[in-house]
Amino acid sequence: MLGISQLLLNLQAKHLELVIGLFALALLLAILTYGRTFPPLSRRKKVFLLGTRILALFSLFLVLSEPALTIARKVSQKPVVALLLDLSGSMNIEGPDAKRIEELESLLKEHTFEQISSQAELQAFGFADSIIELNIEDELPDSLGNATAIGEAMELVKEKLKGRNLRGMVILSDGANNLGEDPVLIAKSLNIPIYTCGLGEYIPPKDISIERIIHNDIGYVGDRIPIQVDVSQTGFDNLKIQVSIKEEKKTLTQQNLTLNRSGAIYPIQLAITPQKAGLHRYRLTIPVLKDEKVKGNNQRWFTIKVLKSKIKVLLIAGSLNWEYTFLKRTLQKDKNVEVEPFVYGNKGQPLVGRFPQGEGQFGAFDVLIFVDPPKFILADHKKEIEDFVFNQGGSALFLLGKEFMDTYGFLETSSLLPFHSSGRNITFSSANLNLKLTEEGRLHPVTRLVENLEENDRIWSDLPPFLGVAILGLVTEDATVLASFQNPLKPKARSPGIVVRNYGKGKVMATTATPFWRWDFLLWGIGESNQIYQRFWNNAIRWLVVREDLDLINLFTDKRIYKGGESITLHAKIFDQNYQKIKDASVVVKIQGEALSDSEMISLNLNELGEYTATLGAVPPGKYWFEGKVFRDERQIGSKKGEFLVEEYSVEDSDLKTDFDLLKRIAEVSGGKYYENKQISHLIDDINLVEKEKQKKKDVPLWNHPLLLAIFVICLSIEWAIRKRSQLL
Repeated sequence: MLGISQLLLNLQAKHLELVIGLFALALLLAILTYGRTFPPLSRRKKVFLLGTRILALFSLFLVLSEPALTIARKVSQKPVVALLLDLSGSMNIEGPDAKRIEELESLLKEHTFEQISSQAELQAFGFADSIIELNIEDELPDSLGNATAIGEAMELVKEKLKGRNLRGMVILSDGANNLGEDPVLIAKSLNIPIYTCGLGEYIPPKDISIERIIHNDIGYVGDRIPIQVDVSQTGFDNLKIQVSIKEEKKTLTQQNLTLNRSGAIYPIQLAITPQKAGLHRYRLTIPVLKDEKVKGNNQRWFTIKVLKSKIKVLLIAGSLNWEYTFLKRTLQKDKNVEVEPFVYGNKGQPLVGRFPQGEGQFGAFDVLIFVDPPKFILADHKKEIEDFVFNQGGSALFLLGKEFMDTYGFLETSSLLPFHSSGRNITFSSANLNLKLTEEGRLHPVTRLVENLEENDRIWSDLPPFLGVAILGLVTEDATVLASFQNPLKPKARSPGIVVRNYGKGKVMATTATPFWRWDFLLWGIGESNQIYQRFWNNAIRWLVVREDLDLINLFTDKRIYKGGESITLHAKIFDQNYQKIKDASVVVKIQGEALSDSEMISLNLNELGEYTATLGAVPPGKYWFEGKVFRDERQIGSKKGEFLVEEYSVEDSDLKTDFDLLKRIAEVSGGKYYENKQISHLIDDINLVEKEKQKKKDVPLWNHPLLLAIFVICLSIEWAIRKRSQLL
């Protein structure tokens, strides 16, 4: 009747048993009250008065027991098909016959989609790095972005159609996925059949591309900085090009390169020699050829921070050991680092070098490195070391080990090291262990050994294990853990392995795993080199000497140069005069750019690390400027300016090939099917367009209905009036 499949009355009061008990007691009292009356009443009048009392009590019971009427109806849901259209930048690549986007537009005119629309609700979405809803009868919008996230698009579409009779997804794409999680794994988890159709050509278009630029982030005035460039080409034979590096309009260097075989990558070594200190932005270019389909990958930008002089390092070791020997050799190979070694012998007597003496004894150095220092070194110079870092803006690097722990060296560094060194679990443990990067470590300049995050993770997972670890307390609030290890004393816990902190005007870095020299020695034995070992320590030294992030207000982007289509992440670190993090400020950033018609305002949010962050979506190529203002207690306490560049080269330009194999795997794992362009007419036969019966429930609360109050009042009024007229006691 009326489509109702179920009616159910639910009593929802928290103390329902008490309510029922009181109702039963009230009924009993009502019956006893009218069992004998004075003066006596007729039986008919007694029954009427008792009835009005019971009706009033029942209405009160309904209010107190909070009843709700559940009405269930069965409804038929029309089938829904989600149509996902790839509108990313790669769809504008021109093939032998037409652009990929033109193939898509032609495909939408097929009778197949009209048939689906007649039997189901066809919900269309365009996607690139995000999604938008579309009407396929309208003209398709221009490219939505310079990146393609197929997996994220599938997840967002399913979420938008949640609760509806979604019978399948249809994806029309070139398969060139370059952003987000693996779409095959996502497709497998959605439990929805996905039907895919590949657009574009199997043969890659003609193109020459700058694949990668490898360079040091920091250089020195007058020193030659090597730049390695990888160039690829497809579709050409025996091609000769010129590779150039420019700063503003001036060509700094150029070199010829021959590209023989199509599909191969060709490295070339260039070099520049900066003459001024500061942040330099360089443009690397290769010529645009007549038959090239994409031009955005023919130029790339990169930056190098140029410093005035060499880094001066005091390398201190408690004994002549392998850790000291390998580290010294690595630092001395870097011509931009000047190393002064100092080593103690077995009886605590100087063995190599002369320890600095006198007031301001460390003033000539930029970095102090302590290799497994025993307590007496730290105790004799404790105040001078802390003053050098905190007040003079120097830096200290501690490679902690067994000697440091056995001699209780941590008692002399309690304020300097980024640990709360207290408790019974402070010890040195001999155990094979590997370091794993934290989320902060994946992005930090010390532990980011290569630009690509996935490759960086792989490198860290493949490094030789350490043989021991200094287990200290929790890290200080101002410290950042870059890498951790599985604690051998508490297998379910992870402990800090590489930690950094800002300390006053300077910086401190500490490593607890040992020895690092195995990264150098053992990698040679398996056919590798010590490049990773050298890169790690070079990164560490250069991070320790850079001072920009020690300002009281430090506002920066996670990159100086972005590829087109990448999101921009803003970070802010706010400190008070004692270099303690301020966590109750508000940070507002104004962003202006060549490609923006108007400025944009964005507010940064405090994260669990005590830093302020916000992510800005992809913006058009061009140069951008930002200014952040920091407010506390309703007044501005400071501001900071910066800039970043978005280059025309996008993640879409990094690989122009179609990836039909990816589309086939998505269809296979989801229970769908893959179609060639000309096979799309079979889709209507394969997709299961059936209606789904769904039960809809509606809860109607009865306890708050005004009729119950009216019944209660009317019944009691009638009872009172009759009792008064009958002169009942």
